[in-house]
Amino acid sequence: MEAKEKAAKPALSMKEWVRRAYVENLITLLINTIIMGGIYFYLVGYQFLSKVQILTEVNSRASITQIFFLVFVPFMTIMIPVAIIRSAREAYCRCKWEVKEGESLDRAGKPLGPWSRTLPLTLPLGAITAFVIYIILATSHAGSFSPVAAWAIGFGVTLVLTTALLPLYLARDIESFAAASKNPGQYKPKSFLRYFLWEYAGPTILILTIIGITFGYKSYYSELVSHGFVPARDALNNFALIAFIAAIWMFLEFQRQARLDLAIGRISAREKKALSLWIIMLITLLIGLAAGILVGIPLYFAGTERVTVFQSTVIHVIVWVTCGVIGCYLGLWWGRARGEYAPDSRLLKHRFTRTE
Repeated sequence: MEAKEKAAKPALSMKEWVRRAYVENLITLLINTIIMGGIYFYLVGYQFLSKVQILTEVNSRASITQIFFLVFVPFMTIMIPVAIIRSAREAYCRCKWEVKEGESLDRAGKPLGPWSRTLPLTLPLGAITAFVIYIILATSHAGSFSPVAAWAIGFGVTLVLTTALLPLYLARDIESFAAASKNPGQYKPKSFLRYFLWEYAGPTILILTIIGITFGYKSYYSELVSHGFVPARDALNNFALIAFIAAIWMFLEFQRQARLDLAIGRISAREKKALSLWIIMLITLLIGLAAGILVGIPLYFAGTERVTVFQSTVIHVIVWVTCGVIGCYLGLWWGRARGEYAPDSRLLKHRFTRTE
């Protein structure tokens, strides 16, 4: 009886879901701030002062703080709206909100991918804000923030940006998604290669490059750095690890997006059954091992025992971006094969049976 009552719980309206999204925006940003700030400062930030001094020849503590804002503000301003859109679309497919009486889809336009919907707004706003913060810090020689203070400032600034952006994209997006999911055949599905290259490869490269450059400069503890050089063995271990992380992260991110794009007919489902998730995990692990081997072979034959910090950073970014794009492709390919939100799936049929 309780299960039936729970299943019959009334769904929210579109307007109610948009209001709920403000709270979700705050919580999502807070969690990501703690995670990213923790990784940056505790694991690879202030423990790595000597290398930054070698690279910049300025106050290392100030540089670390300034770089944090340069990366954190645009990254979160870009990523949080995408997460909010994806959450709202999944909630619609799972009957957590619906178009109520009095709500119209007459003005709903053609559905766009999350990146296409948000990037024209988030990229310039995030980049300009981060640059302004950087200039203020650099010209005022302010850089003695503690990690907690930097977290708080970054969180506050990004919360203002993402909250201000939310009404500019969310209502329009969920209207177009709801309208398109009711008639997925109205749009001709794109070829998978074009879908991947034009809508996801570009944003993936942009995001991973921002992260890769930053963490590439801070990939090793200071005791591993000697006069601007890093031992080749430690560099190779690092390349293999970040290749695996990039591949698995992008796979997990984009497999969800492909399933949602199926619901509105932006891509067609694969007829073949999806590979086991364990096989995908093994593939991403092999990607990491392959990256370490491919970089290590020329270093081995050249007899190189150490690489410069600059060389390490360049290779770090190339490996990180390349393996991330491969993970993105795997995620879209696998999510498309799952067919969870395909128009003829049981979940979507239940969704529209409930609202009729």
